[in-house]
Amino acid sequence: MKTYTEEELSEVIESHARWLRNEGGVSAPLARADLAGANLTSADLAYAALAYADLTSAALTGANLAGANLAGANLTSANLTNANLTNANLTYATLTGANLTGANLTGANLARATLTGANLAYATLVGANLTSANLTR
Repeated sequence: MKTYTEEELSEVIESHARWLRNEGGVSAPLARADLAGANLTSADLAYAALAYADLTSAALTGANLAGANLAGANLTSANLTNANLTNANLTYATLTGANLTGANLTGANLARATLTGANLAYATLVGANLTSANLTR
């Protein structure tokens, strides 16, 4: 499990932001964020632009993802125990088998998200949008 320094994580997020804006070039190649299996425990990713990022099996325990854009992101089997996802955009995100125990999803947009087999025990979902979300076991 790779652990990122603050500087490395900032580079990944900036590169991903350029990828989202299609702003590549010779000196700034396009790169979708691949944080699969990353150790991001307690990371401050508030308001990060991580739409369509790969966070499969990432350790995000206690991470701050408040206001983050995770639309279409792959969070399959991610550990989001006690993560702060207040007002996060998770539309079309894949959270299959994710552990969201104790996560704060207040005001989060989970419209059309896939939460098949996700653990939502003790999660706060006040004001969360679950329109057409897949919540099957």
